[in-house]
Amino acid sequence: MRLTTFDAHNNAQITVDIEGSYFPRIISEGYYIIPNPSSKHVSFSKHRADSCLGDITANIIPDYTNAQYAAEYGDRLTGMGCTVREFMVKNLRIEI
Repeated sequence: MRLTTFDAHNNAQITVDIEGSYFPRIISEGYYIIPNPSSKHVSFSKHRADSCLGDITANIIPDYTNAQYAAEYGDRLTGMGCTVREFMVKNLRIEI
C-alpha cells in the first residue's frame, strides 16, 4: 500500500510504501515516530508498534524529544477522540 501523509517536522508531504495490515512496516524511505514515555526522546522505527500514533517522518531526527513531537504533531486528531498531545499526556503519561 502506498500512503501519502504530512511530515510536520519537514513541513512537506511524504509518500511511503507500507506492507502488512496487522503489523504495518514501512518498506521505503521514512520512519514512524514513536513517543517514548521511558525517555525524553522519541523513537523511530520502520514497524508501527506500541504507542505509535501513525505519524511518519522522512528521516531519523537526532535528539528529537517528546516535547518537540507534541509541538509539531500535537494538534492532529488521532481518530480516538483526542489529539496527539492529549493522548501522550493521558495514556502515556508524558509531561509536555
